[in-house]
Amino acid sequence: MRLTNSEISTIFEQARSQNRAFSVGLGFTAEDIVFNVKNLLPDLPITGSQTKESFGNLVDTLTIEGHEQTFDTELVEHAFLVMAAINQCLKKLGLVFITFSPGDEDADFMLIKTAELPEYLDKGFLEV
Repeated sequence: MRLTNSEISTIFEQARSQNRAFSVGLGFTAEDIVFNVKNLLPDLPITGSQTKESFGNLVDTLTIEGHEQTFDTELVEHAFLVMAAINQCLKKLGLVFITFSPGDEDADFMLIKTAELPEYLDKGFLEV
């Protein structure tokens, strides 16, 4: 059963009050996103670097369990690409971040158990 945007927003705000959700601006760096993720999952083995220039592009580096991934910060979907990489790390923990139709300037992410994913997809949330 697909929920209205208002109902989805209410669920998200409840999750935020339970320290299971956060919002970031679409221009946030990997370091900023990791900071928010680690507020929810402090023991997760991830780090994010500050933005630097590489071959004329501004990039962030995300390190997950010692493996580095680089992301072009100028892409509109930058925050979603970083979160998708983090979701790969979460799979073995049985967790996943989901989102819903993001606003123009912010992206909202909510942490759920992987087993709950089909239920949330039916409600109108999106897998990152």
